[in-house]
Amino acid sequence: MSINSLQDLKVRDHELDGLLMLRSLLRHGLDASLYPRQVLISNDGDDEFSWVHGVPSGSRLGSVTFAQDKRIRRALMQRSEVPVTQGRTFRMGQGSGAPQKYAKKIGFPVVVKPAVGDNIIEAFADLKSPEDLEQALDYLRTPTTERAGFLRSAYGLTELREPGEENGRIVVPPGYLYIVEKQLEGALVRFLVVDGEIRSVIRAKGSPAEGFLSGGVDIIGKTHEELNDLAKKAAASVSGLSVAAVDIVVEDPSSSLEKQEATVTDFTERPGLWIQERVDKALAHRLSDEMLEIYLKEHGQSIADPQDSITVEFEAHAVPEPKVAGESLTQAAQDAGIEITITDIDNVQGIVYSKMHGDATEIAKLAQNLLDGLIDEHRVMLAEIRHTK
Repeated sequence: MSINSLQDLKVRDHELDGLLMLRSLLRHGLDASLYPRQVLISNDGDDEFSWVHGVPSGSRLGSVTFAQDKRIRRALMQRSEVPVTQGRTFRMGQGSGAPQKYAKKIGFPVVVKPAVGDNIIEAFADLKSPEDLEQALDYLRTPTTERAGFLRSAYGLTELREPGEENGRIVVPPGYLYIVEKQLEGALVRFLVVDGEIRSVIRAKGSPAEGFLSGGVDIIGKTHEELNDLAKKAAASVSGLSVAAVDIVVEDPSSSLEKQEATVTDFTERPGLWIQERVDKALAHRLSDEMLEIYLKEHGQSIADPQDSITVEFEAHAVPEPKVAGESLTQAAQDAGIEITITDIDNVQGIVYSKMHGDATEIAKLAQNLLDGLIDEHRVMLAEIRHTK
């Protein structure tokens, strides 16, 4: 896949948090080391700061894993008396009879989602009939490696069981788990909670019955305090998370919960800033900067004033074809409006050294897509970005 113009490249939703954090680091004068799967490390003297997919190291791995196991997450919220959507877990080896019976019992429409894994992928909403439900289950029967929409961005969750076989078709193991939930009516509201404080509130366009979050309206400061407290309580139910995005369905976000129900329908350990970006790009960028500032302050570090235009030394490591990659990198940078000079090429170590001057956002995109193999298929294993005067 040859992509030379980064300006024309749409950033994938699941990578936006990590990309924006890299952008924030670069804008605020911090050096960065970017590894595959959006592992981002920055060193400032004796301190080391790190993120994975935009999630700071302040969020413990165990807590992130719990958040990505929807059964554990539901149990933790119920234990904290947080209302969650009515739902039940099923095993793929059971067949479709039991989930179909359960869906009819709770009433269509329903939502189907994998029980374990990245919270932002492969959930099927607005299933209005047994046929819709069967179609969703048929997709989930396909092994994850064969699914067109599957994203390998979960944390430490590995399927060790062998695939099964069904009528000559390779399918997921019989023990593969998924959840069927009742789809609720009302306003769908996304809360971003950082270190126990609400930083953003987005009311989604339309209603849950119309599908997934697709942007909406910024309503920070307009939601009832009781609803805010519920969002913070839900975020705190999975202890050890610095960041949580909480989805709540409620009839009227500005009214008390005394005369209406509010239910947590989803929860992710990531910022999920793609929602804010669809409402207002500046809002998403500001929130990323705020999260960086909060993280640094926790470590006793101050944050420098942002600079949109930066000058950096950029190293691409473990490059299979350094000379050709250097040419592709030069073209991609120039297409993005970045001034670039290749300063050296190490054919033995597979390193391309360069100096760049340009917009911090474009340099961050360049680094991310170089690691993703989206620049003339040159996939590198490390991008070192250091500020220079």
